[in-house]
Amino acid sequence: TNSSDAKQPKILSEEEERDRYRKTLSKLSVEEILAIKSSLGTKMFNSKWDGAGASKSKSKEKPVFKRANANRPREESSKKRVPKFVKVVPIAKQERRDPRFDPLCGEFDKKEFKKSYKFLNRIKQKELVELKSQLKGATGEQRSKIKYLIQRSENQLRAEARTEAADKAAKAEKQERIDALNRGEKPIFKTKKTQKEEELVKTYESLKEKGGLDNYIKKKSKKNTQKDRKIMGQPSKSYS
Repeated sequence: TNSSDAKQPKILSEEEERDRYRKTLSKLSVEEILAIKSSLGTKMFNSKWDGAGASKSKSKEKPVFKRANANRPREESSKKRVPKFVKVVPIAKQERRDPRFDPLCGEFDKKEFKKSYKFLNRIKQKELVELKSQLKGATGEQRSKIKYLIQRSENQLRAEARTEAADKAAKAEKQERIDALNRGEKPIFKTKKTQKEEELVKTYESLKEKGGLDNYIKKKSKKNTQKDRKIMGQPSKSYS
């Protein structure tokens, strides 16, 4: 029995094992210590040096806060940081909708849009009269600014009038085709070329009535001349 007891290895305590490990390292050179550290790893090397066992690495269990009554508020830890902004009363989120892209607002109707905002042309006409009265006493930069506003308003009103006239003509042409079908006749569909020629004739007639036909012809001829010069100035293509 005594011989068997002598052969059994001595079980060292944690402190004895740590002291033994430190004594072994104290006899080694710095290069050997660094080699051992790199082979074991920094975490394992430090745990052996400090003697940190598995018992210390056990994670602490988090305390569970229970309610004595289900109607009471839940108990919170005092260590938990309180947020800066606490929503005491929930506020409903305001949703902003753009009527142009919202299907709930229906589809865009050009006819109804023009009908609803037709009053804007009357406002523009009043503003134009007011601007023309302001132009009489204006000087310098203010005068040029008012001139620009007058020209812009006139162009907008003129474009609106042209659009309205074109819509009326298209409506009348459509009605003519419907009437022809009702009479049992074949409806006439005008080509784009015919429509363009008719529009040009109407433009000439309206300018002749207003007395601006000569200026229109001069501007048109000048524009055509510049276009011809631009075409003639381009180098001709060589074909080999």
